[in-house]
Amino acid sequence: AEAYQQALLATCEPLVCDSETQEILSQAAHAARFACAAYGAPMLQGHLNSVASFLGGAAALNTGRWSAADQTAAFVKLADVPDEDVLMCAWRERTFEPAFCISYARKLRWVVLSVRGTVDWRALLTDASAESADLPGGGKTHDGMLRAARSVLERGLSVLRSALEAEPGYELICTGHSMGAGTAVLVAHLLRAGEYLGEAAADPPALGRPKAFGVGVPPLLTPEAAQESWCWAISVMRGMDFISRLSVFAFDRLVYELTDTSAAKLAKDWFMKAVGLPETAAAFQEAHFERTFGAEKPVADVLVPPGRIVHLDTCSMQSTEHNTVEAYWSPSFFYQRYLLGGHMLNDHLPTEYH
Repeated sequence: AEAYQQALLATCEPLVCDSETQEILSQAAHAARFACAAYGAPMLQGHLNSVASFLGGAAALNTGRWSAADQTAAFVKLADVPDEDVLMCAWRERTFEPAFCISYARKLRWVVLSVRGTVDWRALLTDASAESADLPGGGKTHDGMLRAARSVLERGLSVLRSALEAEPGYELICTGHSMGAGTAVLVAHLLRAGEYLGEAAADPPALGRPKAFGVGVPPLLTPEAAQESWCWAISVMRGMDFISRLSVFAFDRLVYELTDTSAAKLAKDWFMKAVGLPETAAAFQEAHFERTFGAEKPVADVLVPPGRIVHLDTCSMQSTEHNTVEAYWSPSFFYQRYLLGGHMLNDHLPTEYH
């Protein structure tokens, strides 16, 4: 927690609520509602309210407790949309094929693609496919989520196209939580890159310029690609949300830091210095670094969250009497170091973002 607070104060900029920022926060709040609604019946019935209940809700979902009709009814209630404005729900999930819903948000003049995060056990295999994959237009991303994004488009593109043709003044919004957030952002990226689009005159213009809101999104894009997404993507993070820092590179760095500060390592360094061999201790330190991150080692690509990042400082909220959250604009490198703390699991729960 101390490392988190130091990094927060050193790198993040408090939000100034001018009209533009208020509009961004309002849109992000609406998008978060749709992102969390994609969890359907487990979310509505309170099975995702804590870490323990999340595990129970996931188990109930995987045993088939709720029908597709139950899930759609829950989505309607959580998203606060009428039945007739739900255009498609794909609740059956496979590895690299996440569940998602497509609906109108008429007050906002949106067509919303809501992608469900990890709650089905098959989604864990999507998460685990964490090697880097090439992005159209340059950069790299998480392979499993890129495959999931292509699956969503292959199943839902015709519905998105028809919805935007029927409402030419509407925007396309892609949103999700956790893995669903990463998938939704990549759907927007693929559409903006021109993939899956037909002739220029055939598709509604909004189909090629979607916006994305990632809620509790994992590190997803290489820094250059993340920078290019600033104009169309917003990420929202809470406190020490462990998924917001979960990448292969960050995990490798965590293991390096833990072994570097282990009791055995500290004892060896002390002994080397005590017997007058500080140069030997320094050489061991350098060798340890080279074994992990040396120039000849296969170091994982650095991935960061997409777009502009709104960070909600829930850790400070826990230490005050007021139930208020300070919000910051956060740089993407704030999430390159994995931090351990008491709130890291709870901060990722979808109910905390809803």
